[in-house]
Amino acid sequence: PVREEGSCGASYAYAALSAIEGQLLIKKKLNVTLSWQQILDCSSSYGNNGCSGGLMTNCFNYAHDKGLTTEAAYPYTATTGKCKINTGQYKVLSYTEVPAGSCNGLTNALSQGPVSIAVDAFQIQSYHSGILKCKTPSTASSGALMVGQNDTAWKVQMNFGRTWGMEGYIYLAPGNSCNVCDYACIPQI
Repeated sequence: PVREEGSCGASYAYAALSAIEGQLLIKKKLNVTLSWQQILDCSSSYGNNGCSGGLMTNCFNYAHDKGLTTEAAYPYTATTGKCKINTGQYKVLSYTEVPAGSCNGLTNALSQGPVSIAVDAFQIQSYHSGILKCKTPSTASSGALMVGQNDTAWKVQMNFGRTWGMEGYIYLAPGNSCNVCDYACIPQI
């Protein structure tokens, strides 16, 4: 589902956990919503900084070692707090990083399911509809979930809620628009 991070810089956790949820649904037929809060509160030793940001790969490493619990068991508060549950039944076996700048690699990864990516959040803030082509130079600054593509656009799910963009999604011009091909990874379940 489209979610909203609020005033917390949790896009990296959203991008990683949404990709894991996608793989759980595809590979194991499990429809679960995983806990962002667990990542925010418990993964600092993996290099993440709670509401101050982190990396999807750090989330995957945490999920590999510790496992993740559900959102119902560890609800999202949009703040960084003390770790309450540092383990869970949902684990990642590994992850694959797409070579930086490889849009073909991103397309190949997307054929396996939703992909964690980073986008230039500054350039997409005022997006409402249509296909956006970011200006260059651009810098990836926010986690997102690549969910599809066709000849005219990449379809990206953001974590700004359903009232943002096109019901929580943005359509980006093909190619490396908004740096979508520069930092992409997909978990293996």
